Amino acid sequence: MSRVADLMGRGKMTLWRVDLERMERYFKDYKLPEGLTHLSVDEVYARSKHEEGETRNDRFFTVITDLGTHKVIWVEQSRSRSGLDRFFALLGPERCKQIEVVATDQHEDYSCSIREHCLYAIQVFDRFHLMKAFEEAINDTRKILYKMLPQSAVKKLAKGKYRFVFLKAERKRTEEERLHMQQVMKDNEAFFNLELNKERILSFFSEKDAKSVWEVFRERVGNLSS
Repeated sequence: MSRVADLMGRGKMTLWRVDLERMERYFKDYKLPEGLTHLSVDEVYARSKHEEGETRNDRFFTVITDLGTHKVIWVEQSRSRSGLDRFFALLGPERCKQIEVVATDQHEDYSCSIREHCLYAIQVFDRFHLMKAFEEAINDTRKILYKMLPQSAVKKLAKGKYRFVFLKAERKRTEEERLHMQQVMKDNEAFFNLELNKERILSFFSEKDAKSVWEVFRERVGNLSS
């Protein structure tokens, strides 16, 4: 807003009021779109300042997106269950029954609200948060293997400062990083298997259908348990 004000030669507060009035006119007669079947529910950090009487949940926005149109359709000023409950109450019981899929992060308040209001919907965790958990598991495994390594030369290559090299997809690594990983995996079966598992899971979301996804899943689980 400050940059726009400077560009137009107007006061920042003047433009802020103009923008506020525009949004108020826009939302005055706003109605949720019809035919909603696939939704995304995500949290966005709103502010770091803690105000008196509020919880940590109150410092987040809940952003709801129609995955059919990829448009934001509602925002609640909280990531608490009550915030998502308000959206579903506005949508109404009959339209909630039409919801088939809701993609979320792993926030339990969201899950509770979805289970209560969307009786026929499948809840799935979004790719970003699944991959975040997976990357944490890969890095934890690297740390364990690092402590177990007897070879000092290889141990230097598996230090924490190289963790992002281990997490990168092979196709995104530089030539130097590829050579680094080849040296780590040379004659080291544990790191070779870690790299193999990582690359296979990274391809998980690129599979063409559910059957192929389950094949990858069974293959990896079988290898991990053997």
